[in-house]
Amino acid sequence: MKPARLALLALALSLPTILASQATIGTGPAPGSPMGIAAWGTGDLATPSYGQTFRAPAGNTRLDVISFWLEGGSSLTFRAYVYAWDTANRRASGSALFTSAIGAAPGGSGYQRLDVTTGGVALAANTTYVAFLSTSGIAQPTGGIGWEISYDEYGDGSLVWLNNPDDASRWTSAEWSTGWDGSGGDLRFEMAFNQSAVIPEPSTYALMATGLVGLAGIARRRRRA
Repeated sequence: MKPARLALLALALSLPTILASQATIGTGPAPGSPMGIAAWGTGDLATPSYGQTFRAPAGNTRLDVISFWLEGGSSLTFRAYVYAWDTANRRASGSALFTSAIGAAPGGSGYQRLDVTTGGVALAANTTYVAFLSTSGIAQPTGGIGWEISYDEYGDGSLVWLNNPDDASRWTSAEWSTGWDGSGGDLRFEMAFNQSAVIPEPSTYALMATGLVGLAGIARRRRRA
């Protein structure tokens, strides 16, 4: 391959990492006093699985952090999941794209932010997914806590929930409920994408430098000619 083409190829390979941008989607706090839904947890009066559907933004498709706001002060434990979302049938679809280790609800009083780091889940742009927390299959005391909901409308998804006791197969076979008491709304949530992509790795800098040096050398030779 000619030197000019090699230099251009090196630049082309380095640009996607350099140009990748961070992005967040989500909702703000509920106006006035926080509004919540309950109960999330185990037992006859609690719902095991709550989450939010969302659309991966174009150009920012690596989901790094999932955040929800939960009522503190409970020993409730759970796992976090990400699935593709079947919008027509209102259910999770396929196999889990992400499953967390067992985590604990945040302590303290009032609603507390809970961050779940995914390690980078590759999603498809402009495609709908569901991120949710579930107590299914995790032994713990009977009881429940609440989630903060937001009326800062998120147009590309909604709050979803499912009474599936300890049957995880129902995530993909049963229709989930949306909204809350017919009032609509979304969970207070945040999804963070491409959080480390804006800092190129050393190999990217080296690749870019190779391309720039190659182009500079070609330009000098052309001037001499």
